[in-house]
Amino acid sequence: MGDTKKLSNELVESVRTGEKTATSALVWELEANGEKLPSVKDIVVVTNWKGDPSCIIEITETEVRPFGEIDERFAFDYGE
Repeated sequence: MGDTKKLSNELVESVRTGEKTATSALVWELEANGEKLPSVKDIVVVTNWKGDPSCIIEITETEVRPFGEIDERFAFDYGE
């Protein structure tokens, strides 16, 4: 999460404390990197900038939608 050490560590801490409960990714970027879309019940180890584990989360919901259709609830859960 995040593209700098400071941002990454802040986001990971927000996930760990429950402030951040949603995230997003670009479908085309996942596909280009050979990664699969997240699925409900996937278990993910969240790591800090150095790669140290911080917490474990379970994916409870996934949805693919255009950026212009992001709603207020998702933005709040995104926590940024």
